[in-house]
Amino acid sequence: MSEIAIAIVAFATIILVFRQSTGRELTQLQILATRSIVEVSLGIAVFALLPIVLVNAGFTGTCLWRASNGALGTFLVSFWVVYAERRRRATKPGDPHRGFTFFTVVIGGFLAGVFLLFDAVLWARFSAYSFGLFWSLICACLAFVWSLSVFAHPSASDD
Repeated sequence: MSEIAIAIVAFATIILVFRQSTGRELTQLQILATRSIVEVSLGIAVFALLPIVLVNAGFTGTCLWRASNGALGTFLVSFWVVYAERRRRATKPGDPHRGFTFFTVVIGGFLAGVFLLFDAVLWARFSAYSFGLFWSLICACLAFVWSLSVFAHPSASDD
């Protein structure tokens, strides 16, 4: 999963470079899209490797998955709360909302984080950790596809 997450970061960067090579300035929404893709993808890469680090630190069994689920859950909850506020500040009344994508990514990512926090306390399962990483990767892919449409359409400042 970490390889896919890093590939998403690379492609998002390529899109950004192509957009800036046209000489047009980026809108706040485009900056937010790129920043969010990079942050969540790098988070996925780090958290995909976290259990390996914890095993080398002496964590085993239930303790390993409690720590991993708790760390990933905390990251997801805090990331999506901060993202929602950033998006609110970056959008203007006339901007497209892309409601379904926004709802799927933000609310879904937040709920996945809450699920992981509950799992860390109650059950500590590997399957929950895999689900959390997989859902985060889906969120990054949805954000990447969304950013393609944001960068493809001219902004109001491009006129």
